[in-house]
Amino acid sequence: MSIKDIKKALSRTFQGVLKNIVSLANDSTLESDLKPLKVGQKSTPLEISESELRVNGTINAEAVNVDRYAVVTQAGDVTFEGAVGFDLFTPTYNASDTEVNFKTDGNKAFVTFGSGNITDLNLNLPATSGNFVLLLKQDGTGSRTITNYKAFDNAGNAASGSATIKFAGGSNPTLTTDANHVDILSFFWDADNEICYGVASLDFQF
Repeated sequence: MSIKDIKKALSRTFQGVLKNIVSLANDSTLESDLKPLKVGQKSTPLEISESELRVNGTINAEAVNVDRYAVVTQAGDVTFEGAVGFDLFTPTYNASDTEVNFKTDGNKAFVTFGSGNITDLNLNLPATSGNFVLLLKQDGTGSRTITNYKAFDNAGNAASGSATIKFAGGSNPTLTTDANHVDILSFFWDADNEICYGVASLDFQF
């Protein structure tokens, strides 16, 4: 039997036991549009194109290396060798209830007062603990205030540990009164105990 015949025989033998063949749904080549990645006959949470990868689900990473940013995760630890940034989102001002959705919109928010105060500033927080930052800018008049700082859990309920934000010193901060000045409120959300802790850094000037 020749080498060629042996290779053919081996190929037929192993091809018959292959399972979970990876393929692209509805196509055999990468294109510009995202397509679900399939394993066998089942689609995965991954969508892939020539230039993009999207995950529609949860990522549990134990050993990942990304050359560009040198991100390494192992046994729950994450090391970033490079810049890591967050988009700054801008919640809509509402005199009665201004909603800041840290749960879905990001970690950094910028709220500018409208033509009045805010009765309830509502922080909507995720299922996991984390650090969040809110910039509050006075309008052209200044002396705007916030009466209540409220915390809501991932399900949209008032946080069970404390329905209001716990600020350093035990009382809500006195915001800057000058027109167009900015205060920075930093929060730590303890998702396990559903308590949001806040610290205010005041009077950043333009």
